[in-house]
Amino acid sequence: MLRLAHSAVREKTELRLKQRRDNIPTMSTVQEIEKAIEHLPADEFFKLGKWFDDQRERVWDERIARDAQSGRLDFLIEEARAARKSGTLRPFP
Repeated sequence: MLRLAHSAVREKTELRLKQRRDNIPTMSTVQEIEKAIEHLPADEFFKLGKWFDDQRERVWDERIARDAQSGRLDFLIEEARAARKSGTLRPFP
């Protein structure tokens, strides 16, 4: 038990030292991150916004790919086929 506690303390200390070396502030809550973002210079704020947009697009693309592969979106194909058959299918812009 003592060995485990010593190991945990050592790991935590090593992490703190690494963060200091890397000059990475510790932020563990959304509120802390929001507060840090509020103090960013405008150019860094917009870079962060672009990063979020890119991440959001990546996550969306991954989700759509998973849903398509799993068959969750098959109903869209069926709807399009039914619309074509009934003559109500509109051309894609």
